[in-house]
Amino acid sequence: MSKSKFRLSPMLVAGIVVLVAAMLLQLNVLRRSAQAANQPKVEKVPLATFMPASLPGRVTKDLPLGSTEAAVDRVEGILKYDDFIYRSYTASSGTIAIYIAYWVPDKIPTRLVAAHTPDRCWSNSGWDCVGMRFSEVPQSVHRLKPAHWRQFIGPDKHTEYVLFWHLVGDRLYDYGERFNRMPSPGQLVRDSISQFSFGPQEQYFIRLTSDQPFEDVQNDAGFHELLGALAALGLADAGSATGK
Repeated sequence: MSKSKFRLSPMLVAGIVVLVAAMLLQLNVLRRSAQAANQPKVEKVPLATFMPASLPGRVTKDLPLGSTEAAVDRVEGILKYDDFIYRSYTASSGTIAIYIAYWVPDKIPTRLVAAHTPDRCWSNSGWDCVGMRFSEVPQSVHRLKPAHWRQFIGPDKHTEYVLFWHLVGDRLYDYGERFNRMPSPGQLVRDSISQFSFGPQEQYFIRLTSDQPFEDVQNDAGFHELLGALAALGLADAGSATGK
């Protein structure tokens, strides 16, 4: 009488592999978190202090992240940032503004930060994206890492030009060459692998806006001063003199 052979189905094998991988990922995250907790903490300069308090020929104003106190509380509850700045610099020719949010390592998954780009949040607020470019480098003596460039038109037909970056550690988050109103299905897997490889990283989401094309303000001394602050924050291109 022949003995029957026990065989595992392909789906069961795949499930075991996924379960083991998830356990290894979680153990690695816990290990790295414990290592990070034992490292001496470095005090961060508040963004409101780090960024220029004024720019030549421009009026500075710090802005809230909502039109009402309830709206601000809602945004803070969603983003859970550890520090932020939203500051405008206005001249007779127009306004440029900087928004930066910061998260300490292991505070929030990269995929959740990546879900709140202008592509999604502005579109959901009634803005239309009418132009986009990828790997856009602002023209300046301060050579920066490449940004995503967008042109949006608001419900009131107001036009804003946007550059945005997402730093994870010292690396740029890869959004791909696409409009990111909805995250790519592969981003979750990629982000999990990245977290396993690099461990918890601090994050910055940086958005620079202008109501004029950036080409029209590239000779503005204040604009270059602002770009210099962004370079010092971590956006300097490693291949440039600024980033060495």
